[in-house]
Amino acid sequence: MSVLFCCRCVSLSEDTDERLPLLHPKLPESEKPESARQPRPAPTVSRSGQLVPKRVGVKDLDQRFSDVAETFNQQQESYDIMKERIISLRRTYDCNNDSTLTLTRCVRKIKEEHVDVYL
Repeated sequence: MSVLFCCRCVSLSEDTDERLPLLHPKLPESEKPESARQPRPAPTVSRSGQLVPKRVGVKDLDQRFSDVAETFNQQQESYDIMKERIISLRRTYDCNNDSTLTLTRCVRKIKEEHVDVYL
């Protein structure tokens, strides 16, 4: 059995042009590259409205999209009603802040006012 073994000795040179660091060194703020794109304002997300499904011409898919749209629209309607009722409660019990802590305080206030009814 014969084996051919070849070895090449490479000497390390002082020339660093051949090797570049994998990670670029941190650049100062003035030298950082900037994007040429103009910043666009973020789209505003609205939590109201109805979902209208697009028809694709495939009966099964159209039915599924219609079912999803119907479910979404029912949930959206329930959300809007709940939101209106919370606003009404806050007005009635003078808790007009939008934080959830205020809603908790509002519920405590209601319980305190009606404690005699539940005893």
